[in-house]
Amino acid sequence: MSHFTVLVVTDAYPSHDVLTATLQPWHTYESTGIKDHYVTFVPATAAEIAAYAEHQATYQTIAAYFQDYHGYERHAGQWGYWTNSHAKWDSWQVGGRWTGFFTRIDGQMTDIAQKQDIDITRMRLTKAINATERYQTVHAVIAGRAVIPWSHVQAAHDTLDAARAAYYAQPVIQDLGAHRDTAFLRIEDFLCPQDAYVERAEQQVLQTFAVVKDGHWYEQGSMGWFAIVREDKGAAWTDEFHQLIECVTDEQWLTIV
Repeated sequence: MSHFTVLVVTDAYPSHDVLTATLQPWHTYESTGIKDHYVTFVPATAAEIAAYAEHQATYQTIAAYFQDYHGYERHAGQWGYWTNSHAKWDSWQVGGRWTGFFTRIDGQMTDIAQKQDIDITRMRLTKAINATERYQTVHAVIAGRAVIPWSHVQAAHDTLDAARAAYYAQPVIQDLGAHRDTAFLRIEDFLCPQDAYVERAEQQVLQTFAVVKDGHWYEQGSMGWFAIVREDKGAAWTDEFHQLIECVTDEQWLTIV
């Protein structure tokens, strides 16, 4: 995925064909153009059909109206469109931006590994080191100054625009946004002792945004445009993720896409 990590669990070695078959139930037809049994035809609504009268000056036929204006097609005597109501991804690539996600026991970095070959201890240590550096970088910018979390700012204002203006007017938020290493970090994650932050990072070792396992898609929240996440489960996802990983056998394969 271009913006989100997905951990795919398979019994067989995750060849391209195996991964394609495993991920196919959640493909976005509008991007893949693959018309399979995962997509369904949605007929034009009565309102869309009636609206043709307003466009007859531009489209001389209803066929032109549906094809050119809506991008619909004709199927079983009706105009409409194809879609996958369970769509989650528009494209995927093994590794992608997260290539080398797993550390093997032999020290090699890889995108595919059996669970028994992954060095969880080493990955957890790396997480702790990176989290410590990240925490110290953020707090060097904060420099002991007060900062009000977004949730508190939002609760204190009547409109979203007013809340955003007040939140981003804070000197700490402005300074964090001016630094390349901190511009995209959530300040709320760092408003805790360093030990607590590092421990949370260690708990998230191997954690991805979503997991595909046994024909099911599990996720931290709802994927949106521009990497926006709705209905984020937060810390509850860490617990759910651990439960999923515990059920993975040592012989099963894990792939990061």
